[in-house]
Amino acid sequence: MIDDVRGELHWLLNSPAIFSVLPGIRLMPAEARQYLARVFAQVPGAGRQATIFHVDGASRSQGGHRAEHLLAEGLRQCPGIDVVLAGEVIRVGARTVGELDLLYDDHHRACRVHCELTVRILLQRLPTSEWSAWCGTDPRLTLDDKLSRLRDHQLPLGGHPAVPRHPSWPTVSEALILGWLLQPVGAAWPPALGAAPDHLHGWWLRHGERLPPQATRAARFSLIPTDGWMAWTRLPGASPVLSSGELSSHLRRHFAQQDTAVLIAEVVRDEDGGWREVTRGAVVHARWPEVPLR
Repeated sequence: MIDDVRGELHWLLNSPAIFSVLPGIRLMPAEARQYLARVFAQVPGAGRQATIFHVDGASRSQGGHRAEHLLAEGLRQCPGIDVVLAGEVIRVGARTVGELDLLYDDHHRACRVHCELTVRILLQRLPTSEWSAWCGTDPRLTLDDKLSRLRDHQLPLGGHPAVPRHPSWPTVSEALILGWLLQPVGAAWPPALGAAPDHLHGWWLRHGERLPPQATRAARFSLIPTDGWMAWTRLPGASPVLSSGELSSHLRRHFAQQDTAVLIAEVVRDEDGGWREVTRGAVVHARWPEVPLR
């Protein structure tokens, strides 16, 4: 599990952001994040301390909280970065104002950074670039709602009087939005408004419509755990992988009992004999995007 945690932390620091511009929402500058990744990579044994996540009572199933925890632990190991608060509930008396993801002092930028982190797999359900066309595998989790909450509640929290100020540096509130944009197989639909040119992308399809796409005949498939998708799939050579027929059998069994989506990595042999992810996608139930009944 140690290597899994390091892979997730590497992904959080190095994977492309989904968006390059969002009106009304300040995004973490790409150069600022690249600097953090470079500094972290220079720390001997970087990532080892992040494994504390597995023994501190936090749950792997809470993907957002897991990402916040890992990013905070990674930044704590970076020289020139002082983490002030992480996952802190802000209260005024008995009233809860909100929860602040991460507050840290960046000596390189000479500012106190309030960062709101969002990690999502988003599926395009309508042939438009509008944010209302994108949602999670659970269609109730819409991109529109998330961005509205970021803009109107989460980011303004950095300016609340209850949030500690640096004695001389300004506080900068910015969002870091990571994950994948998945578009329906075979559809030439436009990307999301503001999507970064290098955003991570993949495919989705309804069960029973067709077989998942396959880049080459030699490619195989690996199932991605719903609580472990924050990294590119890398598997040892002896790991069990699925042929197209085996994947179809698994999907039939799955959707006979459940309505939840199945995340899939298409993998090919790497130079070291292991398996490396080349594409990623999701198979959803035949009635999606109706709200799952089970």
